[in-house]
Amino acid sequence: MPARTGRYARPESGLCNPDGRFYLCCRLLKVRYTRTDICLPCTSQRMVCALISGLQNTGTEVPHYKINERLSMSSFAPKTPGRTVIEILKVMFITMPMTAVVMFAVIGTLIFINKYYPDSTITLEDMMNYVTVGITILLTMPLMQRGMHRYFWYVQNNPNSKIPPWGTAVPPVPYVKNPASIHLLRIALYLFAIISLLLIFAPLSHQKALFRTTMSVPGIHRNFFPFLQIVAYFLIFGFLLLIAFASTQYKKYLATRAVTEADMLRYNLNECWLFAFSVTYVLTGLLCFIFGTMIIRTLT
Repeated sequence: MPARTGRYARPESGLCNPDGRFYLCCRLLKVRYTRTDICLPCTSQRMVCALISGLQNTGTEVPHYKINERLSMSSFAPKTPGRTVIEILKVMFITMPMTAVVMFAVIGTLIFINKYYPDSTITLEDMMNYVTVGITILLTMPLMQRGMHRYFWYVQNNPNSKIPPWGTAVPPVPYVKNPASIHLLRIALYLFAIISLLLIFAPLSHQKALFRTTMSVPGIHRNFFPFLQIVAYFLIFGFLLLIAFASTQYKKYLATRAVTEADMLRYNLNECWLFAFSVTYVLTGLLCFIFGTMIIRTLT
């Protein structure tokens, strides 16, 4: 085990933290820190801190170990009134066409169904949920995953800087050539995510069942969004355990062969990609549920 110089010290190299502790995450969550024998990757540990910091809209400085690849980004440009106006205009030019596309898709599909399938029982609320959930899953999820991959990679490779707020422009991830098995795995994960989210959230009857279950929680009317945030934490933590197990098994495989710097970079990039994908999967599901809740409360 490498020598340590302080409580926050981390090894200069290696794939995971030999202590296997959650001190940093516990410090952010303000819960008691306890010793554990679970060995989780250091990179995922810091990315969890980034996720918590981003959801809380804070810039938390998290001590961490030094890794071999770093990205240079000295400071984040402060927002000015002119920059804020430009950002608002960008949001308007993006959301207004998207709203028009959604409305045309809903109305056009309803006209088509009423003309060629007059006996169909589908309603405006059902079609609105189908379209919004479909656009969120098929269009928003890939863009969100790409942005989170870049964001988490920057956080992972700049341990001495404060965690930037979500939405901050960060440099792209370095390019590495992945084998065909990695591409097939990513395609399989995307297919699983798309199919599972569509099956869960596309039917409005499923949304109503989830809404009734959520509303049955005591005190949920005053703490709806904090409750969803807690659910997201638990789901992401579960995915983190799966990624940690897969990373540990792959680390054992790397120990049996000669590892190059390219292999290490590929390993770190794919681990970061998996964590970004799991966070995107959870947040996409929450977005679909929130859209369904809005439809249920306003149209039904």
